[in-house]
Amino acid sequence: MNTKTKIGIGIIIIIILLGISVIFIAQPQEQGIFTIGAIVPLTGPAADTGEQIRNGLLLAVEEINQKDGIAGKQISLFLEDSQSKPQIGVTAFQSLAELKNPCSGHFS
Repeated sequence: MNTKTKIGIGIIIIIILLGISVIFIAQPQEQGIFTIGAIVPLTGPAADTGEQIRNGLLLAVEEINQKDGIAGKQISLFLEDSQSKPQIGVTAFQSLAELKNPCSGHFS
């Protein structure tokens, strides 16, 4: 395995680790909703993996919500695209961390 391949694999691993970061905005909203934010690589070289992660998250949220959610509260999922770039992932993390009254990026 040459150096270029090793560097490429290392970068992909870092992107995946950053890309699947999930932020729990754990405070239940007044409406009885748990808000969960996730940063996934929906575009860029890791988009195929990101799409699978996105689909898994959406499926899990759907199944949990169909079973009366968590302690009777529904889950609201917010996705941010890291674009397979670590710096964009950091910005997305900051955006989700500051999320108080979500109004965009909503998936449920």
